[in-house]
Amino acid sequence: MSLPPTLEHQMDRVEQQFNEVSAALLAGDALALQSACAALQQASVALIQISNNQNGRLTPALGRRVKVLSTSFAQVRDGLHRRAALVDRSLQVVVPSMEKASTYAGESAPYGSATRKSGAFRVVSA
Repeated sequence: MSLPPTLEHQMDRVEQQFNEVSAALLAGDALALQSACAALQQASVALIQISNNQNGRLTPALGRRVKVLSTSFAQVRDGLHRRAALVDRSLQVVVPSMEKASTYAGESAPYGSATRKSGAFRVVSA
């Protein structure tokens, strides 16, 4: 039984878009990465829709391609995490934070300091 060419064609398109995402990530081009990810998402949704129309049946060859792509997604995700860490460190160099916020804000807290009684009632006698 041979799959219709549309499913294989769509899988080719998903792999092509995935390669564009990988290339944009390696190049560090944020705009290209964003557009490539959007195109990959659209291609993936179309692949799922075509697969659902065929009751989710895949040939063993197409199943292997999906598994390879799944493994590659994990590698790209790790690359994105590394890129995000690099950007965070770079931002700390360019725009250092004033100082770390303490757990207890002290006098600048909106509810008063620890020494001030907050919500205490005064007894008034006549």
